[in-house]
Amino acid sequence: MFKRIRIAQKLWLAVIFIVVMLAGVVGFSAYRSAKVQAEADVVSREMQTRVSTAIRWAGLTETNAARTQAMIVSSDPAVEAEFKDVKPLAFHVHGDGVFHMTRKPVNTAADLKGLKLRAPTRMTNKFIALLGATPVSMPVPQVGDALSKGVIDGAVVPYEVVPAVKIQELVKFHSETDPAEPAFYTSTFIFAMNKARYESLPADLKKVIDNNSGQALSGQIGKAFLAADDAGKKLTTKNTTNVIPKAELDKWKKLSQPLADQWVADMNAKGAPGQEMLETVKVLIAKHGAAR
Repeated sequence: MFKRIRIAQKLWLAVIFIVVMLAGVVGFSAYRSAKVQAEADVVSREMQTRVSTAIRWAGLTETNAARTQAMIVSSDPAVEAEFKDVKPLAFHVHGDGVFHMTRKPVNTAADLKGLKLRAPTRMTNKFIALLGATPVSMPVPQVGDALSKGVIDGAVVPYEVVPAVKIQELVKFHSETDPAEPAFYTSTFIFAMNKARYESLPADLKKVIDNNSGQALSGQIGKAFLAADDAGKKLTTKNTTNVIPKAELDKWKKLSQPLADQWVADMNAKGAPGQEMLETVKVLIAKHGAAR
């Protein structure tokens, strides 16, 4: 009898776990529902592009990303307007982008000249080209095969990707940027819920969602990514790691200025205050930078 009770308890725990998981994804599933899919997708993509690239150019790093992005959404009416159809639950970024190289480390831009590098985003593609390398776009699952066959000479990804791709076995060098400086790149992730679905919930369920989203959830996700970075980096200890110094990174910043200017122009063309957005992000990062 006791054995049956234990089995029944385990079954109930499994059911509860499944219900909780479904509750966690229902918002995102609803967000992609047929009724609002086209409009919500456009809003999400456009907003992600604006916020993510503004943050990237302003120099946002992992540890203050959640706080800064939360402040952007809560304090800027222009950004709030972009969320009129969705309820943001969390914002986060992955860890700093690191150069993982097969033949030589990266100390200066000259070390990249003529090399082929996997680049993660359109902006980093352009940035890598300015540094003298040839950017190669590909999804992360293809990186391992491309490195092993010599299709690329390196890849720019965070350390958390290392275990899945076995990067530590395919490269010899890992070049990080000075931790006191902005990361070479990061990407913004948005977890959102269909706003109409949220508004249709009774007050007690809204409270559950409100109490388990926002800055707190963003911070939890950020910590998870940092932990994953630490685990990935530990696998690279047999290889050579170096830090690209501030003096060199200052040169890179000047070199990338035309890209920032172009981004501002693109945002202005879309009716958004590009320069104001960029400056707002810089101010917020400076304000919350002590949280790093």
